[in-house]
Amino acid sequence: MADVEVQGGLGFASSRRTLLAAGAGLAGAAMLPRFAAAQPSKPAPSAPGAAKTLPAPGGAPAPKQGFHAFTIGSIQAMAIHDGASSFAPVHPMFAPEATVDELNAVLRDHFHPLDKAPIEFNVLALKMGAETILIDTGFGPGQDGVGKTADNLRAAGISPESVTGIVITHAHGDHFHGLLGANDSLTYPNAKVFVSRKEHDFWTGATPDLGETALDAKTKGAWIARGQAIFKKIQPNLQIVAPGDKLVSGLELIDTSGHTPGHTSVIVTSGSESVVVAGDIMHNRVAMLANPRWTFSLDVNKKDAVKSRIAMFERIASERLRVFAYHLPWPGLGNIRKQGAGFEWMIEPWAW
Repeated sequence: MADVEVQGGLGFASSRRTLLAAGAGLAGAAMLPRFAAAQPSKPAPSAPGAAKTLPAPGGAPAPKQGFHAFTIGSIQAMAIHDGASSFAPVHPMFAPEATVDELNAVLRDHFHPLDKAPIEFNVLALKMGAETILIDTGFGPGQDGVGKTADNLRAAGISPESVTGIVITHAHGDHFHGLLGANDSLTYPNAKVFVSRKEHDFWTGATPDLGETALDAKTKGAWIARGQAIFKKIQPNLQIVAPGDKLVSGLELIDTSGHTPGHTSVIVTSGSESVVVAGDIMHNRVAMLANPRWTFSLDVNKKDAVKSRIAMFERIASERLRVFAYHLPWPGLGNIRKQGAGFEWMIEPWAW
């Protein structure tokens, strides 16, 4: 089906329906998961043209530039660094089903630190014809070491006002709170915001159940309250979407529910090239690949998260698809291959 032209903004094509125009921004103070041992790091500030340093063992350094340009066929793409942090200890945040010794054996085998798990926040920007599209938005202002997306977009030559569409993989603070800036002003005032029906309905329901998420009741309540406030804020410009829908030509939404009820991954295609924008089907370059049945303690439904992860990993490996990973070492580009009973992250070489 040909793309549908929507007056004043992002066109949208769907095999089931044509959606009305909408769009907007989101909420301010970001909430990094507050486990007792979460230790935020402080990436160096953006400095266009600054020299890069060699990667440290166990992961890439904080980017000195804050953005990394690449292509997907004819699409101009840009990895935008929102920041970085780490979790310590690694267990039980990762692989709560395993013992500490079982997890440490796998980490050691893959040259991963045993005392902490670095985690990145990598936003994707796409220039697709007249449209400038973000997939997720990072944290927004309010915490050390994160919330750098808008500044790094500007450093890369992309003004927030030029963004016309934003795809939200899921409504966790590190992915969508960046839609609002200081004083809850709209960071991307001209952008439509695309969110899956299941995700929207979950967070805006009367009694959202965060299920197996390993948070105390107070924190769960804060996440829910903030999410509901955000959805109310963006309502005038919101577009509700569903798996299988295609945004413009070359963006397809894939159901990868489990981490949240409406978690959505995105496949970006141009010509013969495709990139899977994975969202949160994985949070670590080792634990969730070496054993994809191991989960993450912020998953709402662990069984569904495992099912979605294995299905996507199998597809990525069999089709040799390129991957853009939100939480893996900067700039988040790589491939996934089968390795024994699990999988392995193959970081994409790039010019340091």
